[in-house]
Amino acid sequence: MYQKEELQEIKRVAEVFGDFLKNHPIVDLAYSEKFGYMLVHGADGRLDDEWIPMEVTSGRHLFDLLCDEIYADYLEAREDGFDADITEADQDAVIELIEKYAKQLPEYDITAADIFVEE
Repeated sequence: MYQKEELQEIKRVAEVFGDFLKNHPIVDLAYSEKFGYMLVHGADGRLDDEWIPMEVTSGRHLFDLLCDEIYADYLEAREDGFDADITEADQDAVIELIEKYAKQLPEYDITAADIFVEE
């Protein structure tokens, strides 16, 4: 499933984001002997549709998924939610939230362009 080094890296990223995972009301990281690490959402009525658990393939992948969660949480908490345009102030606020974790994982070198990708 995972090479020893990759498993250690996933665990290291999970440890860095430990407070985020522990305190998040619906997001968790779970381990399955069959599937490996999975990022899962619980049901609390906040989600409009079903969220499919994400298989974590690497430490970097987990880092990216959790940064996306922080970004989504920020947008959801705004008065206009996901509907309003993203301002420079919004970008600065999200970057500040993510930097708390990114500073502990400098090898992942995340930039605003990585976070605020137009889809």
